[in-house]
Amino acid sequence: VRQNWPIMYQLIAKANDILANVPNMKITEGVKNNAVAQAHFYRAFAYLWLAPWYGDNGPNGGLPIVTEATAFEDLDAPRPASVLENYDMIISDLTKAADLLPLMSQQAKADWGRPHKAAAWAFAARAALYAAQFDAKYYQTVLDMTGKIMALSGSDKRELYSNYQNLFTESANYSSEYIFSIH
Repeated sequence: VRQNWPIMYQLIAKANDILANVPNMKITEGVKNNAVAQAHFYRAFAYLWLAPWYGDNGPNGGLPIVTEATAFEDLDAPRPASVLENYDMIISDLTKAADLLPLMSQQAKADWGRPHKAAAWAFAARAALYAAQFDAKYYQTVLDMTGKIMALSGSDKRELYSNYQNLFTESANYSSEYIFSIH
């Protein structure tokens, strides 16, 4: 798991490039919103991958936070005092992503596997669970985000898959338990 950190920093850099440049492009609002939403999602995903390994609330603090607004001369800024700053940024990015992302049922089948609202909410809940080990107030965020997932209906409703034996097979991809996967 730890050997993936260079890939995660590349993902953060690419997401920041999108967030810095796409809003000013002359493209349709739909394309722009989709690109911005996915950039927020993937930046948060990368920080969520890194923060539990390299950040803490003790002597090391959080990971350096680099966003689209970070100036070149500030790239070597000191680490935040607490990893909670990372989790706050992750939750914020995922909330922004969820505001713009479609539900999975609104995606074309060819787009299944791309971020959608429930995936953003689920990862925000995961970030809040990690944060709750340092501050119990984050449990409310866990409840809020998982409540949104549980309130979904129709084909977006997440529920236990009927055949656990087959759950981890290709035939169960995008089943009723599916939230998100990296291919």
